[in-house]
Amino acid sequence: MSDKRARCPAFGCPNSLELSVQPVAAKTGTTNDYKDNWTLGYTPDLVVGVWVGNSDNTAMKGTTGVTGAAPIWHNFLEKATKTMAVKDFDRPPSIVEQEICADTGTLPSEFCSQKTTRSLHKTSRRLPGAGPASPDMPDVPAGVALFGYPSADAFVRAWAASPEGQNGRRRVA
Repeated sequence: MSDKRARCPAFGCPNSLELSVQPVAAKTGTTNDYKDNWTLGYTPDLVVGVWVGNSDNTAMKGTTGVTGAAPIWHNFLEKATKTMAVKDFDRPPSIVEQEICADTGTLPSEFCSQKTTRSLHKTSRRLPGAGPASPDMPDVPAGVALFGYPSADAFVRAWAASPEGQNGRRRVA
């Protein structure tokens, strides 16, 4: 929500979801029937939400959250934060940088062809592949993708075809 570069492909750069000085996080939304759109966002010190819609509940023409609500949200925040000290977002200690397999989202194994580093929320649950087995999922061996696209991971395919994987599959089914 606060990564300018991540917003560029969808909204262009610069865009109404950026502020000139303050760091900001933002999200837009548009109903399927175009009757409502909104932008919610915050700086380290202020939260603002803007809703746009017709009072007679008719669909708006040619407007989305980024073209309807976002410019209002942007202009308000630019003025409201003009005299505020610039502060960065505090990074919670539970957010960690972790190298993962780009294809699967698991910790890299010998089958991982491309690695990337991501900011992840560290929880009490272990990351996929973070040890010999997850205590809450003892039948899942290290390296198995528990999210993302597990069928794309060579390790997952090899494990699923193994006797251990077949045995685990039978217990689940």
